[in-house]
Amino acid sequence: MTSQPRRTYSNATVAGLMTLAGGACYWPDCGEPILRMVGGEPMLNLEIAHIRALEKGGCRFDPSRTVRERNSFVNLLLMCKPHHKTIDGPRSAEYPVELLEKWKHDREAEGLGALAGLREVTEASLQAMFTDVRDDLLTRMDHAAATGTAILARLDVRTDFPTGLSTLSPRARQSAQDLVGAWPAIEQAVGLLHSNRENRRALLRQWASSLPGWAEQAPADAFGWLGQLASDYDAHQAAAVFFRRCIDDGGFPRDQWVVLVAQQYMADGEDQEARAFLAANTDPGSPPLLATTALCDSDWNAALSHIASWQPDTETTRVLKAAVEATALTNTGQDDAALACLRAADPNGTLSGVQLTIAQILLGRADRRRGDQWLTEVREAFSLAIKARDSRRSWFGDSVEPIVVAVQAAQACGDIATAWDLMQEQPEGQATAREARDVRLLEYRALLAALTGRTDEARHLQGQIDSPYVKAQITALTLERESGDQVQVPQLQAAWQAVWDTATTEQGQLHAAMGLAECGVEPAGLHDLEAAHLERVAEIRLIARASRSSATGDLTVLRANVTKSPIFVILLAQHYQVTGEREQRARTLRSGAQHWRDASLMAMAAKAYRQADRPGMTRDCARDALELGGPDWPSQSKSEMYALLVEAEFAEGNPDRAAAAARSMLALNPHDHDALWALARCHVARGMTEDAWNVLVDQGTPIEPRTEHEALLWVALGVRYSDDANFVGQALTLMRRWPDDEELLGGFITTLHASAAGTQERWSEEDGEQLREATERYLERFPGSSQFRAVQLGPDSDPLANLADDLRQAFENTREVRDKVASGDLPLGILTWVVGRTYTEVSLRRAAGFVYARDAMADAAGAEAVTAAQSVRAVIDPTVAHTLALLDPRLAEILIGFPDGVVTTDQLFQDALQAKESLALQSDLTIVWDAEGQHPGVRSEDEGELEWYRSTAGRVLEILRSTARVPHPELRSFPLPAHRRGQWLTALDHAKEHGLVLWTDDRVLRSLAHSSEVPTFGTLDLLNAATVSGQLSTDEVLLAKAELLRHYYADIDFSHDLYTAAALADGWRAKAVAEALSRPQAWTEPQPVASFVLGCITHISEQYPQDIAQWLAKASNGLAKASAPGAVNQNLKVLAWHTLTQPWVTASSLPFALAGLRHGIAARDDVGTPLEDALTQFYAALVAELGHKLAASWLMRLFDLAPDTEKTIAARVVLTHQGS
Repeated sequence: MTSQPRRTYSNATVAGLMTLAGGACYWPDCGEPILRMVGGEPMLNLEIAHIRALEKGGCRFDPSRTVRERNSFVNLLLMCKPHHKTIDGPRSAEYPVELLEKWKHDREAEGLGALAGLREVTEASLQAMFTDVRDDLLTRMDHAAATGTAILARLDVRTDFPTGLSTLSPRARQSAQDLVGAWPAIEQAVGLLHSNRENRRALLRQWASSLPGWAEQAPADAFGWLGQLASDYDAHQAAAVFFRRCIDDGGFPRDQWVVLVAQQYMADGEDQEARAFLAANTDPGSPPLLATTALCDSDWNAALSHIASWQPDTETTRVLKAAVEATALTNTGQDDAALACLRAADPNGTLSGVQLTIAQILLGRADRRRGDQWLTEVREAFSLAIKARDSRRSWFGDSVEPIVVAVQAAQACGDIATAWDLMQEQPEGQATAREARDVRLLEYRALLAALTGRTDEARHLQGQIDSPYVKAQITALTLERESGDQVQVPQLQAAWQAVWDTATTEQGQLHAAMGLAECGVEPAGLHDLEAAHLERVAEIRLIARASRSSATGDLTVLRANVTKSPIFVILLAQHYQVTGEREQRARTLRSGAQHWRDASLMAMAAKAYRQADRPGMTRDCARDALELGGPDWPSQSKSEMYALLVEAEFAEGNPDRAAAAARSMLALNPHDHDALWALARCHVARGMTEDAWNVLVDQGTPIEPRTEHEALLWVALGVRYSDDANFVGQALTLMRRWPDDEELLGGFITTLHASAAGTQERWSEEDGEQLREATERYLERFPGSSQFRAVQLGPDSDPLANLADDLRQAFENTREVRDKVASGDLPLGILTWVVGRTYTEVSLRRAAGFVYARDAMADAAGAEAVTAAQSVRAVIDPTVAHTLALLDPRLAEILIGFPDGVVTTDQLFQDALQAKESLALQSDLTIVWDAEGQHPGVRSEDEGELEWYRSTAGRVLEILRSTARVPHPELRSFPLPAHRRGQWLTALDHAKEHGLVLWTDDRVLRSLAHSSEVPTFGTLDLLNAATVSGQLSTDEVLLAKAELLRHYYADIDFSHDLYTAAALADGWRAKAVAEALSRPQAWTEPQPVASFVLGCITHISEQYPQDIAQWLAKASNGLAKASAPGAVNQNLKVLAWHTLTQPWVTASSLPFALAGLRHGIAARDDVGTPLEDALTQFYAALVAELGHKLAASWLMRLFDLAPDTEKTIAARVVLTHQGS
């Protein structure tokens, strides 16, 4: 019977709800109080309601949440009974999770600081606190927020001070370190800030409205520090309060703090308040106050005059002066001077506010004029904005403001894809969840959605926007994208005219004019902008003329002007982007970059080639961009190019070069997560998994994954190498980011269960319980999952018994395909559909049993194809690379050089790359169906075998990397259903399409090629041709074939020297050479083959008697298959006779020999009694030599250890002998 989840709430949860509810029901504007006095006693008047239902079937039930999570604070509200019934009643659909969470957030926002400390107290102190809260609520229910502050002041927060400091801005961090000696309470303040990383603005506002007890005795500088913090988090009114307290307590220099107060008022739009405060604190002898007053009055020249006398003596005042001066300079058209003073104030680029201001100035100047450096300045603005974003993320500041600037910069230089990516939530884009939801990005997201053809999304967002100008832009852009080549110019012109009519700024008018110019017209009022924007207006007129030409398909004007300004390079590239000509766009950008010697254009070319899926050109352009940019190019731009190099080199199969590029990224920014993940992935590709994990934990704690691929890698590495006791909990928490990804979550759980089974000592009871809960949730959500499902263990005697039916069914479902591939009737590549592995791994693991490299019936055609390949290029696949990887590198090099040229496809190269990565992480244990024993079993690969696969996969990759590669994303001559992976067919398809020769070591694939009139050969054909041409000696070819024979290459013609060389290399053991003899093709001349087999046994009969059975089993099986119906009995009799006459046959070795011979006899239904016949002949010879009595004794002693059935046969031979 299944137990129902119980409603259990901790004291902390109840106290938190009562404290933060504000004294009443969470329903907006409901005044029903939390407590009522009944008979002089306080009684709880409200009910605890669940946002997501506790039980299955309840309102808003979420199966991905545990019972503990459903009963936790974040899922609970206090509701009066009527409103509780309303949200959980028949109209519950009107109250979704998002609405209830908004009510909760709105109600609790002011008191979150109190809640943050609740998890730091003991149960005893919590109970006492709960009593205090209850009593206080009885007398002061209308002051719940103040009560929360009082609770917060009593909490004993013991956050590690250095850890807390690391989450503050560089300026605040340094000031805090300077204060700690004079004001120890700063450690408590930093601890509370650390606990409220996502809500610091609300916390600082709370402190400003009701000063905590630990701040009552703070020195003046401490209030200055709190003001800085509040300013960092845009709590400007709170900052003003702290700065004023600093002034009141004697903060020095006084005029600095007065200026800061005024700045906070101005930042909050309270200019009159700023003027009043400055007037009340005026000082005729203070340049800072006079300059700020002039600034507030927009008297820029007076401000600059006073600034000239300002002599700052601290870093804070230097930055303050630079901000005031830069404002005055930009408003007087002195952008260069403004940039110079800001850069001098922040030479190391660590102050995000200063860097963002520089970016805004650069972007504004580039928008006003077009010089040779405008694109470089836009790219620098982009880099600085991204740097500011990343900095603010590190201390939980406003990272959206710099994202807005970065989006504007990306749009300005035509990089629409990056602009869109900046606003999309990870892992699809770069934004965090908080950033992606910020309303400041709404207009940009809508515009970019229209620009990128996401017209439905653009229209949806358009309805949420108030600005007529932005709405008109969206209308014009969606009309452009939806019309495509059939655009109605009058309609589009009218749409852009509406943008012009609604524009309220000159910049808006210029943008609208550009839209009209692209329609081939100029707005009537364009000349009014000419005086202030001469270059832009001239550019717009030229574009209008070019558009009138390009409207008819004539790009002459655009092409003719690409040498006049980089803007025309971008416009021409944008034309190709709209028409879908990706490579032409990339070539245009690269050509323009080369002409203008412009690093930014070259960077755009690199990105364009990446979108065109041309990794080689992406790499070349990224390198050129770095060279053009030189040492002074912005670090963010360099980092972007190194990131492209990492991706391109990895795609090209160069993990070492990719790792070098990742290290270059880290040299620019040691905390760059893109670089750290790239380097980790490179290490994994090289099999250096522990090094990969060390990269991820280089900064102390593992960096968090952002995508599904990173997440799976993070868990796979962490379960092996993490020493964090909480790793399992972190991994399970990570799973919640992708609640709907069945494959990913199944991979997570599988990996964690494998770790729990293999390293039990690392797993605590709590870890196990968490994994069980996560597994139950997964199985409930995905009951039919093929990735992971629950199976009850069987009895101790057979723990895998309950897997039997499923494993058997899976085995039977794929048996026919596997059998046909194993018999050489279907191509090897089809197994990729059955086993879910790459083509390369299927080849390396010999999934067909043998490597079917030779077809004797096609030798002549193979020789002809080799000849053809000397004048036409050959296309190779991983089966060939597998073969070449087994041979001596010098020999492989000669073979690769034999054709006129060798190519492979990008798809096959990627297949080999995936195989190498997959093998690097694979376990050595696999549960399989044992068809012979008819039960589940565990297949184990020793470390040496697994390492051989890994190293050989690396060699395969190197061979494919050394060849030319061509993209072949679509099968044209041999199309497959969409759900079937067709990489293994791309070599044949490419050869067919381009009239090339196919080189593959899958003879079935060669047969398919023959039937499609594609010339084709295998490596064995090439070895034979190299012998004939004299490029390789007979001995070299013999040793090469021997090596292939040792690796299960089937149907190589028998040659005593060849097979002897292979068997000798295997130590005469019954391995691949013995397997080769089970093929009928080896027995074209039975006598020398039989002699070879018996000779091999001579070498191992005493040391490895079990190999006697193996040699004879394979040999007799092959001989039986090769024999004609009437000759099989005689042939097996001859083999048995020769075996019985061998000197190594003794009483101890005979049972092995008989077992092997019986194997061949059982292979055919039309076999008589060859063993008994041979024994009869053998006994007759013994009698002739020894006499019947002695021969009988000798024979029975020889059969002394044989099975009873064999003894019976021997006895019958003796008794029925004619002379007996």
